[in-house]
Amino acid sequence: MKLTLTSRKISEIPVLELYRAGSGEKQPMVIMSHGFTARKENVLPYAYYVAKEGYHTILFDAYEHGELETAQFKNYSNLEKKGHLHTIIFKSSKTIDTIIAAFADHQSVDNKSVGLIGFSMGGMIVYDYIYRVRSPNVKVAVPIIATPQWGKSIRRDLARDPGFARHFDEQKISQIENRQPSSHLDKVKDFPLLILNGELDEIMPIGDVKEFYERAKRSFTHKELIKLIEYKGIGHTPTFEMLSEAIAWLKIYL
Repeated sequence: MKLTLTSRKISEIPVLELYRAGSGEKQPMVIMSHGFTARKENVLPYAYYVAKEGYHTILFDAYEHGELETAQFKNYSNLEKKGHLHTIIFKSSKTIDTIIAAFADHQSVDNKSVGLIGFSMGGMIVYDYIYRVRSPNVKVAVPIIATPQWGKSIRRDLARDPGFARHFDEQKISQIENRQPSSHLDKVKDFPLLILNGELDEIMPIGDVKEFYERAKRSFTHKELIKLIEYKGIGHTPTFEMLSEAIAWLKIYL
């Protein structure tokens, strides 16, 4: 089996495409999002396993990451970069529809059958997209080692490091909490959502994710369409077991 890897820009968004060549039929799309301070290339080892299952897999650089990183952002301290995290999420989630639209007339890609997978910050981008923007073309989503409880994460960081207060005043935190997925649970009902998190994750604590899951599940008539898997002994690290679960979910719903 031969896979083709190409690099290009879609409306100034740098993307990599990995797909099975010469399949002779339209392939569903899977858009994959990377983590904080990473870039699209970091997702390639995972994208390989998705693409070989017959999905036209697309990786993109988030705002201020990879080829989109500006000199100013690059020179920020890690604390300053974290102060821009949610701006990155909000701007990056908007690019998903741009990518989908670019394949409207593609002969070998079905842009009406789209799945999303995101890692860490990329998972937060997925959460933001499905709870704020979601096109009907997007049929399934899998956030991996991510959290939908952004306000709690910020307040936890503030308690650990008062320096965060320079970047997150109460007004900004309130605005982020008003946008976070847990404030818009009525927006997603009976949509295939698989949530994968590590039991020992201190960056995206499982307790916050469990609380969201239990509340979100109440909006679902068909409870089997939302699922949380907790990985024992795993921290803030994606695993190939998680990816296998994600691919199995795609096979059911995409």
